[in-house]
Amino acid sequence: MRQSFGRNAVLMTTRRDFLRLSATGVAMSFWGTTRAPAAQRIILNDASRLSPTPVSRHVTISRAATDDLVARIRAELKEAVAEHRPVAASVARHSMGGQSLPRDGTAISLDGGPLEMDTAARTYRTSAANRWWDVIRILDPRGFSPAVMQSNSDFGVGSTFCVNAHGWPVPHGPFGSTVKAIRMVLADGTLVQCSRSENAELFSLAMGGYGLFGIIVDLDVEMTPNLLLEPRFERMAPEKFADHFVHAIDTDASLAMAYGRMSVSRKNFFDDALMVTYRPLMHQPETLPAVASAGKMTGLQNDIYRAQTGWEIAAPGFEENCSRSGARAGNGGKVEQPLRPPPSPAMPSPAVHQRDTDAD
Repeated sequence: MRQSFGRNAVLMTTRRDFLRLSATGVAMSFWGTTRAPAAQRIILNDASRLSPTPVSRHVTISRAATDDLVARIRAELKEAVAEHRPVAASVARHSMGGQSLPRDGTAISLDGGPLEMDTAARTYRTSAANRWWDVIRILDPRGFSPAVMQSNSDFGVGSTFCVNAHGWPVPHGPFGSTVKAIRMVLADGTLVQCSRSENAELFSLAMGGYGLFGIIVDLDVEMTPNLLLEPRFERMAPEKFADHFVHAIDTDASLAMAYGRMSVSRKNFFDDALMVTYRPLMHQPETLPAVASAGKMTGLQNDIYRAQTGWEIAAPGFEENCSRSGARAGNGGKVEQPLRPPPSPAMPSPAVHQRDTDAD
């Protein structure tokens, strides 16, 4: 509606007309304008799936020869320095808590590389980008195993050194105790070799240093001949476990591996403990079973593992069913509950956890 008020005429309109005219004006102002696409952010996470983190750049280096790996790491470091970005290199990102995720920085994912064996020295040189299943795949057919590795085979070898993780082969201690030397690229691009006799301080800092002192390229590591190991299972009150475990390690020279578990079920929380020890079978077979993934049996193995000392999510009657199927282990002539029984009377390999790579 319009009304005139003499010389100073004012245009009056209804609210509906005003909104219609405003919308038309806005539409005309964008007519023919090209819309810029929204920038896509790169979000990475670690194995916990609890740490989504934005990064500026993510590059994956797969199956690179050593010289190529060094060159590419140097190039990424140079670019990151120029852009004032942090850098983190990782393999599986199982080191949880966010330290493997450089916020607004450069994330380098390492995916496999070369491995060479020295059977005379009983060592192997492996790319830090290899996972333990890569190491096992090459060592096992030639009759060797890692002297120490983590309980699962999907961790990165270089990452294991960076956190100095332990394994089950208790006579050795953590993984770093079996590493002879490493090569790593420093922040300025320098490639250095470190060992207990060369750049010893840097070697000790890198061992368990979470990658803060450089990006590891490869490692020289001890290996050990494959053996068939026999497990023993002992269930006990938790207050007895520590003394029993230490005593077994200190007094039994035949002990090759050991681990323990506490019950985490709601019903028996920390009221039950299990110790599992492994010793070489007295009569070793001429040919050991080939290492193999559990495949579709992985889920069942996981249930067996977690039902060792009680797990309320396991199917009702799970332990009873295992017991009826004969899944038991002898312990000094005494029959125990089925506590992660082996697939056969004895389990292969000195690092027997490599045969159970899906079970944790």
